[in-house]
Amino acid sequence: MIAGAATIKDLSRHGGSLPGAALLAVVLALLAQGMYRRRYWAVLAFEALLAFQILVTSLALVVASTIAAAGACLLSIALGGWLFWKLVRVMGRIQAGERELPG
Repeated sequence: MIAGAATIKDLSRHGGSLPGAALLAVVLALLAQGMYRRRYWAVLAFEALLAFQILVTSLALVVASTIAAAGACLLSIALGGWLFWKLVRVMGRIQAGERELPG
């Protein structure tokens, strides 16, 4: 993500900024580390970002002007929804593991 932001000339003209890309890369890296360590908060935060992405893509589907754009939106919604559902099950397993009594 940082490499992509650093290689685009005049990033602000494309609607982005280098500090914004760096912040997003750090947040995603922290979430990845937390999910690797099976932390409930990390999976929950990633699901929130995923739900936001699904909602934005759904809104983009409304204004899609070509069939290819509509197809890309539908594919993104379907894959995001599938991943969201799989992460709900993972969250349940993580939470069940945290509630077990020692012994």
